[in-house]
Amino acid sequence: IFFRSSREKMSMDELKVQDVFNWARTKKAAQLSHVGPDATLLSTLKSMAENNVWSSPILQADGKYCGMIDITDIVNVSMDLLGAGGVEGWKDIADAVLQRKVIDLQEEYNCIPNDDQANMTDSLPTVLRHLFVRTTYHHITVFQDGKACGVLSQNDVVEYLAEQPELLGQKKECPVPKLGLLSAEVLSVTEDDTVLAGLMLAKKSDKREVAVVDGDGKLVGSINATALRGLTDLGELQLPIKEYKEKHKVPAPVAVSLKATLKDVVAAMGPSRSLRAYAVDEQGKPLFWMTL
Repeated sequence: IFFRSSREKMSMDELKVQDVFNWARTKKAAQLSHVGPDATLLSTLKSMAENNVWSSPILQADGKYCGMIDITDIVNVSMDLLGAGGVEGWKDIADAVLQRKVIDLQEEYNCIPNDDQANMTDSLPTVLRHLFVRTTYHHITVFQDGKACGVLSQNDVVEYLAEQPELLGQKKECPVPKLGLLSAEVLSVTEDDTVLAGLMLAKKSDKREVAVVDGDGKLVGSINATALRGLTDLGELQLPIKEYKEKHKVPAPVAVSLKATLKDVVAAMGPSRSLRAYAVDEQGKPLFWMTL
């Protein structure tokens, strides 16, 4: 009932949440993965790892929706407790945080929103403009007939557009600099820095991620929520990025030139299910990052 025919011509403005949600369901598990408010943060991380996600809806036993928890919520609270004095004691602080319950993040730190939800028939452009805006928002919970039925991610939307670039309309051939998608200059760390150092730099600067560069300043990686997927031991964030990448699957960053069009950027981001792309110079050095 909610699936439209792929032969039906639509514009971006006509898209509904259901269009991308049902398309995404053909590519991933349909079962809704969730945690309860009384679950410990450690069990929450393990659930996320088992389901290969980094955000999870919070549902009471009766199905009542309580919000969405993101792995970055847990890491950010741990970094807040660490303070600005350095990284000593990180392992002890992180382990103590993981013994707390999901509900504690809401009651004590007020960091779990419950407005990150949309209905099947909501306008997709409206959802993109008003819900995917919080620093740690990567997913929203989708409702049907008043009940949570699944999750829609930014990655789903980008991958959908990559397969149907005609939805981008006339802007698809427009160079990225003219679309206003470029952010401020890129923050970066090296592979010898720790993952925690990269996350702390991003948090201090109110950014979603930092680039990882080699000795010549060339883009070789990035540290963001995707890099944390599968993590259950926050102590591992003290590893140098180079060592961390040997233990965890960290996606390669998406790099495009400043001459790239919107269609080029979406085509590059879609297959990798990336949250954002980097504009690099001819030497591969990151200049700006962009998000859709």
